[in-house]
Amino acid sequence: MSIYLLPLFVVAAPVAWLALAVTHRSPWFKPRLDALLATGLGLLVASLLLSTAVLWPR
Repeated sequence: MSIYLLPLFVVAAPVAWLALAVTHRSPWFKPRLDALLATGLGLLVASLLLSTAVLWPR
């Protein structure tokens, strides 16, 4: 597995599930918004880690 795909698989899914679990208990968010927030947060963290892996000096 490439080092560039590693952050996507290792971090994005747990962060998305954690955000979904946290927002699922809040009464003011709808389930579709929960899924959208979890997906967005997971993609944000994965993209930050991916850019760090690419730009890290070797």
